[in-house]
Amino acid sequence: MQLLDNLDNVISLLKESLATPLPGPKAQELMAPSFRNEYKSDKNLLTQSGVLLLLYNKNEIPHFVLMKRSSKLRTHSGQIGLPGGKTEQSDTSYYHTAIRETYEELGISHNFITLLGKLTPLYIPISNFMVHPFIAYATETLHFVANDDEVDEILEIPLRHLLSEKSVTEDIWEKSGKEYRRPFFAVGEHKVWGATAMILSEFRELLFRK
Repeated sequence: MQLLDNLDNVISLLKESLATPLPGPKAQELMAPSFRNEYKSDKNLLTQSGVLLLLYNKNEIPHFVLMKRSSKLRTHSGQIGLPGGKTEQSDTSYYHTAIRETYEELGISHNFITLLGKLTPLYIPISNFMVHPFIAYATETLHFVANDDEVDEILEIPLRHLLSEKSVTEDIWEKSGKEYRRPFFAVGEHKVWGATAMILSEFRELLFRK
């Protein structure tokens, strides 16, 4: 996987992989918590959203960015996620949602971002969100500025860490007197689980095709 230590190589690989059928739900489900399907869903009342998996160089090493959502937020507060959020009427596309939210949350303008492609949309039963994930990259040096109302912490993750088998683990989640399996990516002291882990799982499969 040494070729993935170079951002240009990562971009080339992803362009090839995204030109073929996506890994899809099968790859997403590898990181799905076992209680995921116990929630009742109403897909007639979906909230659409867009998120961005943004690749960039830091100290000449490919990284991507996650954030710890503010405890002030009504949905998914305190969780680790990709930049992004709910689609607004003024958004011209789900990608527009993703880059607008990335600017609002992390201060990164769309002028620095180039779209690579889209991953498989993911439904979140607990909040009734349909998430549209996009992969993009920036060749400029990025300087993140967190929106304190939405972001508690910015996490800059080396891409190689995501690809390491040591980053993939699980624990037991106790809920309503029951125990459930909860897979997650270990990032320092943080556990990246749920929808974000499922999206990253599909992205990971794209990179493992080579």
